[in-house]
Amino acid sequence: MRKWLTRFFTALLTGYVFVYFSEMSFWTRPLVSVVWPGIIGNWLAYSLAAYVFLGVVGAAQPQRWASVFLCGALFGWLVEGVLVATMYEDLPLSISFTGLAWHALLTVGIGWYLLPRALRASFWAFTGWCTVVGAGLGFWAMTWWFEPGLQKTSLPLFATLITLHTLVLGIVYVLLGRVAPTTMRLSWGEWVVLLAGVVAWFAFLTVPGVPLALFIL
Repeated sequence: MRKWLTRFFTALLTGYVFVYFSEMSFWTRPLVSVVWPGIIGNWLAYSLAAYVFLGVVGAAQPQRWASVFLCGALFGWLVEGVLVATMYEDLPLSISFTGLAWHALLTVGIGWYLLPRALRASFWAFTGWCTVVGAGLGFWAMTWWFEPGLQKTSLPLFATLITLHTLVLGIVYVLLGRVAPTTMRLSWGEWVVLLAGVVAWFAFLTVPGVPLALFIL
């Protein structure tokens, strides 16, 4: 029971890392889905995807960044192809964006893989990477200024929003470093429950709304 609780808690923490980089960092403005308490639903959905992702990583044991990217691709397609069904909106480009170009590359590659390793390496390595990532996200946030019909987010509001989310992210990284198992191997029972949940979501929520999903995913 204790090992399962550890895995469950790890999935919740990883879910926050994922929702930070996939939702908060993508939208970078105070939408209902990225501020409290509206973010809770997103966090739980990403935690489900994180649970599956961590199980795949535990089984595959990727040793190189390219292997991590492949696991991240599975996560990206799970999110975009099942949970929100945006993968079918602008085919064929939507297959790679945002599942691969954002979720696999940035959320998993940087948020889950690179930054925690930099944190364990040294303070300066972590600070350097955080500076690069922060600058990149800042430039990304400015691109929303040029979207027609969107109201610009004021600098104080943006700074408050991103600072609060990032402080929580820092706490999450510390907790993951303390409690996350080195290898997260799921039991058969966990796999059955997770896959049943994913299949049910896909069958009863995704496919009725986007029948084409049945032939693509």
